[in-house]
Amino acid sequence: MDRNERYVNGTWMSIITEYREKHQVVLRGIDLFNRTIEGQFDFIWDRAAIVALTREAVDGYVDTMKDLLCPGGSMLIESHDSVVFTEDGTDSHPPPYVMYENEFKSLFEPECTVYCVDRNLHQTSGKTYKNVYYLVTKKT
Repeated sequence: MDRNERYVNGTWMSIITEYREKHQVVLRGIDLFNRTIEGQFDFIWDRAAIVALTREAVDGYVDTMKDLLCPGGSMLIESHDSVVFTEDGTDSHPPPYVMYENEFKSLFEPECTVYCVDRNLHQTSGKTYKNVYYLVTKKT
């Protein structure tokens, strides 16, 4: 496994590359609103980025993700579909923002299919989240 820290177009990126037989996995942290990456990807993993964005930024983010995803490619999205509560039982102020399945479908369809693959509760930093995982696949 190679690990390189690179400064690219004003952004530090940690790029981890692992080669297994003929397949290459590249993990990148990029600034999606100042995108300099070209090409498309077979798979994208969104680890709760979409629910951390302001609601005004979501449409641009989704458009970028659809552009980066190759036809037939998939995107795994970790999201939250319930209000986040703190240990004392009060609501937490966003982010994360709550997003429901119908919102994902309206954002990604008809170019993609949206399928809920899992739901679970997760506790961290005194907050309880209802995690929901969606598989978004771009139509060919």
